[in-house]
Formats: sequence, structure tokens, C-alpha cells
Amino acid sequence: MEATVDARMARQQVPSWDRPPELRALINESALDQPVGGPEVMKEQLAHLIALSHRRNVILRVVRRSVGAHIGLDGRFTILDGARGSAAYMEANAGGRLTHDPTGLDDFERRFDLIGSEGVVRVHLTCSHRTDHGGHAVIEWRKSSRSNASGSECVEVAALADGCGIRDSKAPDAGHLTLTTAAFTQLLTRIKQD
Repeated sequence: MEATVDARMARQQVPSWDRPPELRALINESALDQPVGGPEVMKEQLAHLIALSHRRNVILRVVRRSVGAHIGLDGRFTILDGARGSAAYMEANAGGRLTHDPTGLDDFERRFDLIGSEGVVRVHLTCSHRTDHGGHAVIEWRKSSRSNASGSECVEVAALADGCGIRDSKAPDAGHLTLTTAAFTQLLTRIKQD
């Protein structure tokens, strides 16, 4: 178990490499509000996702709960493309399956595309109910009451047409995480329980 945790922690460093690979991830909305490890762990995980979303080489998209059953529920998988070829890995409880076979790779790429075509929201998506006099979208960001006075932990939130946005106020142009209103409400409930 410890080796598995160490391997996952090492993988978290990949986006920080000097020449990081492009990372595209589809995340089930339910994974964002599943209480694993308690409120503090959940806050840290959300902060990590927000930090990742600020990176130019990272594209995070959330598969909305309203999609229901989809092909991605069959299990988590990773597609790797590199100078020396491509591979796909599908995880399972007692191991997994690695393939370099072009037919298998095509299947995983098709799965990724199918999941991505279903009710998915890109984390950097911005839109608003309101527009200014010129017809441009207006988003009103508010600093969270949970932000500390020194400014070292500043989170801003905004109501968006497709849910609630969360961003780092120190990097407002770096993107934001979009959650459905229900997921955002559940997140706030869990944070307040802390």
C-alpha cells in the first residue's frame, strides 16, 4: 500500500517538470465531492486541482453527474503519447492492463473522446448570465469569507451560467474550476463542518 501511495505522490510531480508533458484529464463530478479522507484532505485536493488548472500544459474537464452512466465508469485509464510511441493503461483493483497495440490504443482514444463529448465542462470555461452594455460577458468574482487576512490563502467565487466558479485571487487570469451549484453547495457544507 505504501508503495502505491509513493508512486501516486511521485506522479503528482510530473506537471512540474522542467519540460512537462501535456496532461488532459476527465474527472467525474462525483469525485470532487466524495468525502474521502475528511474535510481537510478534500480541501487540499481541491486546492491541488485549482493549482493544476493554472498550468498551461494541463487541461482539466469535469464530467457532469447529470450525464449518468457513461463508458468512463468501466474504469480509470491513462493514454500516453511520446517520442518512442504510445501506450494505454487501464487500472484495476488487483493490477491493470497495458497495451501498445494500435487497435487497443484506438479503443482507449475513442473512449476518451466519447466521455469528453458528454456533458463535460472545461475547467477554464467562462460564461455569465449578465452582459455589459457592449454585450460582453460579466462575471462578478467575490473573495471568499474563508480567505485569510494576510492574503496568502485567497479564493474567489462567482456565479456562472453553468454553475459556480472558484479561482485563486492571486492569479485571476490563470483560469478557474467550475462546479455545478449542487457540487459547490456540498463542498461548502463539508468545509463548514471542519
